[in-house]
Amino acid sequence: MRKFICSLMTIAFLLLSMTPAFAEINLLNPTPKDTCVVIVGDAAVKTPDFFKYVDETFNTEGKSKKVISGTEIQSMYQTYWLDKGYLEEQKLTKQDLNDFVKYSGYNKVLFLIVNSPVVEKTKQGRGGWGGWVQTERTRASISVKTFLVNDSSIIKAADVTKEDDSDTSELRAKRGAFEKCVKEIQSTIGSLI
Repeated sequence: MRKFICSLMTIAFLLLSMTPAFAEINLLNPTPKDTCVVIVGDAAVKTPDFFKYVDETFNTEGKSKKVISGTEIQSMYQTYWLDKGYLEEQKLTKQDLNDFVKYSGYNKVLFLIVNSPVVEKTKQGRGGWGGWVQTERTRASISVKTFLVNDSSIIKAADVTKEDDSDTSELRAKRGAFEKCVKEIQSTIGSLI
């Protein structure tokens, strides 16, 4: 019995000493992460409030965070182009979409290619007890081409255009239109992420 306990202790000690070695192997070869979002467009749509709409739409409460977006992903995208020898983002090709998935370390990348918003301003007048008041109403229309991509193919593509109005600011109208686009993209592509 004593030999048996001694043998078990030796095996346990050996297994215990091997565990950190296996942990280091896993740290060196991490499993690929799930999905990230890259916003392609001018600087006005690459701000924290636009990233927030993506995050809130794709990562609803009760689910673990599946979709990563933000400045870290945008910086990685910029570095991808720098590593290819360009100082600025270039026009995307299908090969670039697939190559960036490999470069990023994610299983899938959702590209949101945002065209420059079309903004229309109109003046409106209202009368009342205080007299005649003239306000300006802003309408923004945004088109987003969407590609959900893995390292070898385009899984799904979608094209969405939405509008939103604001009485207070142009930026608020743009944000509203973008948020509507992201919600429709989530309803179209969300099950594939």
